[in-house]
Amino acid sequence: MFKRKARPLSKERLRQALSARPASPANAGEASLKASRSQRQHLWVPCSLSWPPGVVAEGICLDISASGARIRNRKTMHVPTRFHFHCVRLGIDAPARLVRQDGVDIAIQFEEKQPV
Repeated sequence: MFKRKARPLSKERLRQALSARPASPANAGEASLKASRSQRQHLWVPCSLSWPPGVVAEGICLDISASGARIRNRKTMHVPTRFHFHCVRLGIDAPARLVRQDGVDIAIQFEEKQPV
C-alpha cells in the first residue's frame, strides 16, 4: 500500500553504476604486491643456508631476484632470522634474512641486491 514503485533499470543506469565501481580489494592488493617485487627468474638450483655454530641447511632455489629468493628444503626445520645464503652455480654468497617460512618453503631477502 505504501510501497514506492521501483524505477525500471535502464541499460544506461546499469553501465554508469558498473563503470563508477572501484576496483575490488583483491585486485588492488595484487597490483601493489607486484610493484614491490623485483623481476623473478624461475629456476631449480641447489643452494644452502648457513648460520653459527656451523649449521648448514641444504635446499633447492626455486626462484630468485636481485632482492631475494624462494627456497624449498627436504624437511621442515627452524631457520633463524639472519643467515648466509650460498649458491655455487649462481655465484652468490651473501647475507640474508628470513621473510616467511611455510613448512618446507622459505622466502628470503638479501641484505644487499645481487646481480642475477
